[in-house]
Amino acid sequence: AFPQLRLTSTRAALQALARHRKLTPEDAAVLRDGYAFLSLLENRLRIVHGLSGDKLPEKPEALRALAKRVGYAGEDAAERLAADLAAHRGKIRDVFERVVR
Repeated sequence: AFPQLRLTSTRAALQALARHRKLTPEDAAVLRDGYAFLSLLENRLRIVHGLSGDKLPEKPEALRALAKRVGYAGEDAAERLAADLAAHRGKIRDVFERVVR
């Protein structure tokens, strides 16, 4: 129904959805930030651990190493990474439930 929204780039599609008022600026920001976070995490998982983007390492030391590669520091890096992942997933799910369903 909206050919101007049929784009191959996720980032460009999110911008177009906001520009054409199919997403609120807040929802577009949630999806944009979530996409950036999940893309970075998926990239590091594939490169470092050979895992898909939806499965975190199970061993605590591997999760800590991943957190550091993503940019977290400190003793609680793994816990903060897991908390941020859960927060992004929750926010994305909220947008999906309101906009798509």
